[in-house]
Amino acid sequence: MGVERVDYGNEDEYQQALQEEHNILDQHPQYHEPDVVPCFECGCQMYWESSYPEGNLCSNCKRPKYI
Repeated sequence: MGVERVDYGNEDEYQQALQEEHNILDQHPQYHEPDVVPCFECGCQMYWESSYPEGNLCSNCKRPKYI
């Protein structure tokens, strides 16, 4: 949900649109998509789950591994 710079006539209009977008996201966090990070083990893209890299494991890497 980014603001396109080409839609605005000058810098002030663009900055105002950016500020309005930030205000909407602050008031309605359900509109904000979660951050995408790499899985700690395999590196595949996944949604952010933990502030610690070791806690970001995809569903495949979370499964118990049987020998």
